[in-house]
Amino acid sequence: MKKIVKFLILMILPFIFYGCSLQDGDITNTEKIRVESNIYSEDDLNEGIEVVFKYFKKEYKGCELLNIKYVGDDKNTYDDWAKRNNKEESIAFISDFIVHDNSKVQSLNEDKYTNWNWILVRNKGENWILVDNGY
Repeated sequence: MKKIVKFLILMILPFIFYGCSLQDGDITNTEKIRVESNIYSEDDLNEGIEVVFKYFKKEYKGCELLNIKYVGDDKNTYDDWAKRNNKEESIAFISDFIVHDNSKVQSLNEDKYTNWNWILVRNKGENWILVDNGY
């Protein structure tokens, strides 16, 4: 019985270490490029960026977020996203990031991606929800 337990432990350990070694998406040196808004407050913008950061850390393992920027009031052509999601407001950011060779994101090649869109929606007074990202 002891041999079976030791064998099972030895078989499971590599999977545990492999799972623990997956590096989160790196946001540590992300530059927040400031863009003034007449629609959204600084808090609104920062709350949206934090939603993107949380998602990036979880879903973009082995990637490094270089910068993020609000697309601006005059370029906010994302109102249809709010309507499609039964929400009142939408906001969009663009960013650049690097996919490193150890990335666990299978749909992306090792490369630098620029002007990647992040689209969020909400009702007034609620938290932002990320509804889409990509080109």
